[in-house]
Amino acid sequence: MRNCALSLLSTLICLSAFSQTTYYVNDNSLTGDVFTSAVGSNGNSGTATAPFATLSYAITQAVANDIVYVDAGNYAEQVIINKGITIIGAGQTLSFFTPPATALVPAPGPFTEIGLFETTQGIGDVHISNLSINSNNASQNIIIQSGGSVKNCTLLNGQQGIFFRVDPNIKSALIENNIIEAGIGINCQGSGLTATIRNNTISRESGHYAGIFAGLDFGPLPKLTVQNNIINNYFGEGLLVNSFNGSYTQNSITGTGAFAI
Repeated sequence: MRNCALSLLSTLICLSAFSQTTYYVNDNSLTGDVFTSAVGSNGNSGTATAPFATLSYAITQAVANDIVYVDAGNYAEQVIINKGITIIGAGQTLSFFTPPATALVPAPGPFTEIGLFETTQGIGDVHISNLSINSNNASQNIIIQSGGSVKNCTLLNGQQGIFFRVDPNIKSALIENNIIEAGIGINCQGSGLTATIRNNTISRESGHYAGIFAGLDFGPLPKLTVQNNIINNYFGEGLLVNSFNGSYTQNSITGTGAFAI
């Protein structure tokens, strides 16, 4: 998809024209699909009419700044992201990810925690939206070791729902409109991480430590905005946070065993 003439001018034009490419993923069913018109195969070219079968394989074909669309269906795979890309599902109740039969592994590098979705370090921003991720209590739902965003996702049965861990790089994170049922709902850590957390519903039926946990591991976040979230049933705090510049407004926090904030 990136064939170019050999002249320098043609090469520069080609790189500019194809600096962002879209790929498509479909499971083995057309039920509920909104992006693609065929079932997936990793022998395909990754277009809407010939989609890949797995998100993991699509990532191997993508380069930085590419977009991968994941159609409705069920995907049993751990997704390791090693470049700054955008992943868009068909909807938070349509594109489902669960653990594979094989053992989950940590992302390459010194960080040993495991996510069903996880990134490597030293990459560009990663944006994830409109997916359902159920870790079945085997791992974190999403671990991002960069900047980026998580929006409009349903995250279930994770030891943590969303974990942004960036240090010492200067990055920003946007977490909004998610439904999260996890041990720690949202965790944001990094001396250079600016985070905005808004319009999320965060709960845990059995209770756990904190709904939102931020700015404790590497010192205060430079800036943290927590707005209009619903947080329920954590045996510790609703918000356990530390920031040089914090704004915590219009949140509903109920059922905490210690402090709301």
